[in-house]
Amino acid sequence: MVVQCSTGMRQASNVGSRWPVFGSGCRERWRSHAGSRLGTVSWTWRYETANGQQVSTKALPHETFPSQSDAETWLGERWRVLLASGVDQVQLLEDDHVVYGPMSLHPAD
Repeated sequence: MVVQCSTGMRQASNVGSRWPVFGSGCRERWRSHAGSRLGTVSWTWRYETANGQQVSTKALPHETFPSQSDAETWLGERWRVLLASGVDQVQLLEDDHVVYGPMSLHPAD
């Protein structure tokens, strides 16, 4: 059995048991040796002001992505539009868990 951890995929330590031991930083998702899909995960961006208040307006896009890299690519292409719309920083969410952030959209000086 292979489990997904914050540091990548790892072999579970007790493959034969019913409840795998995940270890530090691992999420409770796994796949079989046959490589069946992990549970459906969605990646989204939370838009915020500089003081951390969530920005929610119908004018802002509310995209959902199948992978972290798709979400990051999308942000890399659209951060200027978000900044011009009043978004100062973002947080990346995997389902409802913060992966990282807040990350400023303002250019570094």
